[in-house]
Amino acid sequence: MNKFLKAAAAVALTTSLVACSNNSSTAEPTPAPTEETKEEVAEVELAKASYTVTNATGESVKELYLVDNAGSDKGKNYAEGGLADGETVEIDLGEIDKSLSFTLDFTTEGGYNGKFETLHVEEAPIWLLNKDDMTGATMISFTEPEEKGAAGEASVKVAAKYGAAHGTKCFSSAVVVVNAADGTIVDAFLDEYQFMNAEGNTGVPNSDATADGDFATNYPEGKVLGSKKANHEAYSAHMKEAAGATTDIKDSYEAIEAFVAGKAAADLADVDEVTGSTLADTANYVKLIAETAELAMASENEYAVSDASAVEIRQAEYAAHGTKCFTLSSAVVEGDKIVAAYIDEFQYMAAEGNTGVPNSDATAEGDFATNYPEGKVLGSKKDNHEAYSAHMKEAAGATTDIKASYEAIEAFIAGKTAADLANVDAVTGSTLADTANYVKSVVNAVENSK
Repeated sequence: MNKFLKAAAAVALTTSLVACSNNSSTAEPTPAPTEETKEEVAEVELAKASYTVTNATGESVKELYLVDNAGSDKGKNYAEGGLADGETVEIDLGEIDKSLSFTLDFTTEGGYNGKFETLHVEEAPIWLLNKDDMTGATMISFTEPEEKGAAGEASVKVAAKYGAAHGTKCFSSAVVVVNAADGTIVDAFLDEYQFMNAEGNTGVPNSDATADGDFATNYPEGKVLGSKKANHEAYSAHMKEAAGATTDIKDSYEAIEAFVAGKAAADLADVDEVTGSTLADTANYVKLIAETAELAMASENEYAVSDASAVEIRQAEYAAHGTKCFTLSSAVVEGDKIVAAYIDEFQYMAAEGNTGVPNSDATAEGDFATNYPEGKVLGSKKDNHEAYSAHMKEAAGATTDIKASYEAIEAFIAGKTAADLANVDAVTGSTLADTANYVKSVVNAVENSK
């Protein structure tokens, strides 16, 4: 920063000298700056960049860099001579251009490397985490990590919720795990679903099912329903071209997921922005997570864990039941154990008597619902379990509410490992013909990294 200021001063001085040497004694005096030129000078907004970085990796950190994303030079090693576990270093860059962003890059003595690539100009505490202590995909935390408790002391609760966090062209999905003791969020998983161009994007399972009545026959020509997280590269490239987006959408989601960890729903009431997220509706995503956390705390189901801070959510889309719907399964894992599972399915249903996903009433040009076939909505089977189960009782003689069958499978899975579930054919309490496939969908989620 000092080098930049000195260079700028030198250029200004040189310009001044050249101007003086070319002026005669009768030259007009230099006009005073106008309001317009003053505004041009003041275009760069400055803000303080100061970071208190604490090593919480469990071993010494040998390299710690704050790299300007606009350059290539790593610059100063802030861990020169070693930063022991628990030690803190102050990184103070002073007042700098607020639009800058940095990559925080650290390496431990054991060779573990962590990076956070969207650090904004701000004053913030930062904890460097080891892989086992990550509550999401981010290798740092902006809140102090919880101390690990004794085995069997903790328990968690889980909930899922759908919302309209970002306008009217998609619907949002949040799954949240909270510590049952105090309601603090252990982990969160965000995604959104939007109708996208079939070319260059991957649709949800059964997007290629085109026989009479199949899922994809409900699509508008040339489009598929796709996850923004699964299609983050193509989606982010499109948003960069269309709206000047600067951050991959998956990175923004994960920054929000990392930010909420360790906080209770009440702590998120007035959050407007999150470091690492450039999404205009960041506050709405945080709000959706807070609402889901409240649902989790209200849940009667509680799952014992050895260490709440080691729990994380993994998710997978699957075609568990034929070709007319797709399954969205979440696995809450601690090590190799599946602590809890959450299963839902989405199918096109008659608009009359069923509730569509959020934005199913958005019908302005380009909105989500304009992609529906006439008289239908895309709906969650869990949210519409009464109407769906009544229909299946009439059409196929179903004897059990579909939500009850899902929950029987979820309860069966809890506490088991993926290996334990390898050859499951039936589950007590579930009358679903494809019970084995729903179990596989959760195993598939376990195998997915966040």
